[in-house]
Amino acid sequence: MLFVYECTENIITDFKKFYDTQLSAEDKRKIFIPTYDCMKKYQGSWHIEKKPLFRNCFFIECRDKKELKSTLNRQHCSDFLAEDVMSGITSLRLEQEEFLKELMQPETKTISMSTGYIKDGTTYVTQGPLQGREKFIRRIDRHKRLAWLMLPEGEGQWELRTGLEIISKG
Repeated sequence: MLFVYECTENIITDFKKFYDTQLSAEDKRKIFIPTYDCMKKYQGSWHIEKKPLFRNCFFIECRDKKELKSTLNRQHCSDFLAEDVMSGITSLRLEQEEFLKELMQPETKTISMSTGYIKDGTTYVTQGPLQGREKFIRRIDRHKRLAWLMLPEGEGQWELRTGLEIISKG
């Protein structure tokens, strides 16, 4: 099961410190910040950069809340922080979880760049994780090489960005 912990501004530094200093490598695979690859132009050429998929959000992969609580206690998380995490997490719907897992690389939890083209106003993705998922693309910024997507079956509006390079438009 995949949970989302959306940190508030005053908690984010505490949680990042706990994440960086207390968590083992194995637990960091279960508690992670998903990222996406995007292109940025500097010094006259394009470079790939990693950016967080959602602002101030950590994703937690575990069976249930009980397992998460035992992980936090085992890693010597402060009571205040553990209580905030337990009260602030929400579980993703199955459709959302499957969608994100299909997009992300399993080891790095990163959504890599996609490549495609636009023909007669329709976007076709030829390479990358967005291939076959064109219907979820809501907006494309060809200059910044970004695509905005909406999570399926979402409560509210869960929008995410990912890298998409449009190589031709006809």
